[in-house]
Amino acid sequence: MRSILRTLFLCAFVWLTYVLDAQQCTIAKYLLEGNALDSTQNQINGQVYGAVAVNDRFGNPNGAFFFDGVDDYIHIPHNELLNFDVDDEFSISVWLKADPQQNSIHNRSEIITKWIDEPGAGTNEGYPYALRIENRNIQEKGFVFGLRFDRNYGNFPEVNTTKSLLDNQFHHLLFIKEPDSIKIFLDGNLMSSSLDITTCTTKNDDPLYIGRRGGDINASYFKGVIDEVEFFSCVANPDSFPISPPKDTIPEETFFEADEISVYPNPFKTFTVLETGKLYENSLLRIVNVLGQEVANFRVNTKKIILSKSELAAGVYFFQLLEGDRVVFSGKLVSIRCFYFSFLKSISVKLAA
Repeated sequence: MRSILRTLFLCAFVWLTYVLDAQQCTIAKYLLEGNALDSTQNQINGQVYGAVAVNDRFGNPNGAFFFDGVDDYIHIPHNELLNFDVDDEFSISVWLKADPQQNSIHNRSEIITKWIDEPGAGTNEGYPYALRIENRNIQEKGFVFGLRFDRNYGNFPEVNTTKSLLDNQFHHLLFIKEPDSIKIFLDGNLMSSSLDITTCTTKNDDPLYIGRRGGDINASYFKGVIDEVEFFSCVANPDSFPISPPKDTIPEETFFEADEISVYPNPFKTFTVLETGKLYENSLLRIVNVLGQEVANFRVNTKKIILSKSELAAGVYFFQLLEGDRVVFSGKLVSIRCFYFSFLKSISVKLAA
């Protein structure tokens, strides 16, 4: 038993160490909750132009932005922290829902880029990264390409998702630059990789754009929803991003008796949904682990609650829905992912014993 607990503790410790390292190498994080403010201490803030606040991937209001594909974008002034050179490691994470009808006048719709495409800036100017949706090539229509470009030699290594994202569903993209290669992940899965053949500088003094390319010649506006964007000065672990359920995949209407609750899926790997037959306003959802320790509580004003692995790590839990002092519902939840912070304490207590 002690051997098992030590193994579990080691798993949790390694995972925790990685999370802390990832937090330390986060350069900028844009939650896009009604603004383009950077939530890190670096405060590399942007300005929103035209994009409209909409529901995010969890269904939270004003948690993402819709870009109309005509003239909406976010402008972030040049900052050296976001300006990666030929040998730098970095990662870019973005949640998006691409509209199937991208603007047909553009060969590719720009999701994220640090580049101005116009005379004066110079078409031979390097750029450290760009994420674009292919529009014209029939075989690759809807693929997302991640690429870089060096200034003097004209090298532009690129990778792509190998499948279309024009399905009007939320997806997670992770573009990674390793010492000698680039990779792109879609919803946690490696889709393609390539040698990074850039040999000269990829730095520039251009702003960072979300939803378009810089310059007036070929702005390449993106149409769809962008939820959250994050930049890292390290190689991020693809498994550290919870692949949460697109809101569109959760049934909008499920019929229950007023005094029933449904939990699905259960056990769960990435998310679970608790749905009641009627609304219990300002009720409290309380969750405890097998030791009776409270690991989470939420004020509830909806009939449908979505819990992700970032809130409940691997283990067995018990929940209660409380209306005042009255227990309305209770039940068991089983999460089958790796252990998280809330479980570290209980493991440490057992080991000490």
